[in-house]
Amino acid sequence: MGSDAVTIEIALLVSLVGIFLSIATFFIGRQGSARAEGEWKGQLNQKLTNFSEDLKELKELIEENSKNNRDSIREIHERLDEHLRSEHNMAVAKRR
Repeated sequence: MGSDAVTIEIALLVSLVGIFLSIATFFIGRQGSARAEGEWKGQLNQKLTNFSEDLKELKELIEENSKNNRDSIREIHERLDEHLRSEHNMAVAKRR
């Protein structure tokens, strides 16, 4: 009977060690997965922030160019109106 008890104790010990290793492996894998996911989310957030900043810069450039174009068009109209008045004696309506 003594050898059966030792065999059962060894089997029980091996089973408990196996269960412990399974649980430890599960939690270690879970932490690694969470870390990788956190890094991925951090990289994604940084890329979105950079993209947002780039869009803001583009919007500012477009607004500046648009203003410059309006000013240039206004100046061209003024020069054309002056030319028509002085060279062709044409009455030109005042522009806003």
